[in-house]
Amino acid sequence: MCGIAGIILKGHSDKAYIENVVDLLQRSIEHRGPDAVGMHIEEARGFVNRRLAIVGISGGNQPIYSPSKNQGIVYNGEVYNYLSLRDKLVKKGYSFHTNTDTEVVLNSFIESGEDAFSTFEGMFGICVWDNEQDVTYIVRDGFGMKPMYVYEDSKQIIYSSELSALIKVPNLDLSLDEAGIKDYLTFRYVNAPLTIYKRIRRLYPGSYLKLQNGKVTEHIFKDITDMQSDSLIETFDEAKSLVHDTLLESLKKHLIGEVPIALLLSGGVDSSILAALLSEADTKMTCFNIGFDSVNEFEYSSAVADMYGFELNNVQLTSKDIFNSFEEIILALDEPIADPACFPLHLLCKEIKKSATVVLSGEGADELFAGYPQYRNFRSPMSTPKKLTDFLNNSYYFLDAEALLKKNSVNGGWQRTIKYFGGQQSFSCMSNYDFKTWVPDNLMMKADKIAMRSSLEGRFPFLDYSMIELVRRIPDEFMLSEQGETKHVLKQAFYDRLPEKIINRPKMGFTVPVPELIKEFSSLYQQALIKLRKHEINDIVDIDLMESQLSSFLNGNEGLALRNWTNFVLMTWLADRAG
Repeated sequence: MCGIAGIILKGHSDKAYIENVVDLLQRSIEHRGPDAVGMHIEEARGFVNRRLAIVGISGGNQPIYSPSKNQGIVYNGEVYNYLSLRDKLVKKGYSFHTNTDTEVVLNSFIESGEDAFSTFEGMFGICVWDNEQDVTYIVRDGFGMKPMYVYEDSKQIIYSSELSALIKVPNLDLSLDEAGIKDYLTFRYVNAPLTIYKRIRRLYPGSYLKLQNGKVTEHIFKDITDMQSDSLIETFDEAKSLVHDTLLESLKKHLIGEVPIALLLSGGVDSSILAALLSEADTKMTCFNIGFDSVNEFEYSSAVADMYGFELNNVQLTSKDIFNSFEEIILALDEPIADPACFPLHLLCKEIKKSATVVLSGEGADELFAGYPQYRNFRSPMSTPKKLTDFLNNSYYFLDAEALLKKNSVNGGWQRTIKYFGGQQSFSCMSNYDFKTWVPDNLMMKADKIAMRSSLEGRFPFLDYSMIELVRRIPDEFMLSEQGETKHVLKQAFYDRLPEKIINRPKMGFTVPVPELIKEFSSLYQQALIKLRKHEINDIVDIDLMESQLSSFLNGNEGLALRNWTNFVLMTWLADRAG
């Protein structure tokens, strides 16, 4: 697990510039890989890896090259099926000089070219090059668990695992993107390929850029929403058994490595299921949870930890704790993401890092098994724009984001994502939409940026190709009980392995007292609004309306809490970067 970055010049050479940019990039992402740094420098391109050593610790520093030195790689991630891929390559005559998955990825590329990307199961950002073909590939994994940002202008292409590294490079065009801003104000995050900057894009999940002969093309190698099956599971009991067995095998794959692993045990169903499976796999693990005085789930996480004899650390916060850590948290937010859980999660990751380098978490289960309350609508047909707007409103998005924009003709926001709301049944419409938007561009970005700021790797056993393939075979009616219980087949698969209070409890999510936090941060927010009246953002958004919304909230309109939190994160993030 690492961070990668690099630069490729277009039609000219400047080795001194390459060296300066690569050094700046590696320093910017040092927290992603504090264990080692490696660079590949040429006259017109340079690549860098910052390594967090987890698999093949000895001898695994990057770049890694082919024996001929004509091919090389810098890589960020974990390919969980690397041992089976390695065995196949050995049978074809390949030799290996490290125990890393990085070398397996490189040799798979040498053997199969870009066709190799679809064989990798896991999370990754890859830069691999072939001097014989004069081609470079920049790749993002199929679930979008690892980020990949690309800046491009007429002179150069610069890529990085983090947006913040790119915006530190001098003399780049960092004009704000009105469409990206509209996306953010609508969803509370920005959907790929947009960012809040016009010239910086985020690669789609399961895609790669191919740079050859001065041309840049983009390709899709894996679309998980296209992983359909005509062979449906016939009985509920068979579905339960397969859910258990498939998830257990996925969990075992996620335990690879030579470093301590912890479990984020929130007390919800998904993380509690991971605890049950860890016990079944005879793997003891230290667990962590976090909460506030006013709202927490410690009762539930403690019940699960006691059931399986796991050590549990319940970390209790106050809003003052978050206020006092505001500067480091806003820095950890590599791009504006208005998920309130980012703030306590940052402090929790710092605590976990004291005893582990990897943490398991339950993200993805809700989207796979119809876990959100709005998924209860899937029994009715769901293919019209009206149904999409109902779904989005119930997902706590803001379909009236145009009100905050000074130009209402911007082609961003929910309208440009209608194409993602598709499938044969209403559940698949909602699930596909979330796997195209919410999962890669909020859940995974939040998890990656916040955890890696503490040099901590997050892993997500529910987000595995085997789980997607299985879920596509489960009939919709197994997902929701007649009584309206969400994640019905998942819960029933583990009913006898968890405390009854866990199975039957209502969904809470990552509980954060947003109104309380806004009040704590209101003065910082007001200062940011004043500062940004001389900033480019003032030409895009209506700061007067933002001030009015804050005033209305502070005067008792708590229905505006999430709207104000969304505005607050964007404006304080920009104010912090404005110096």
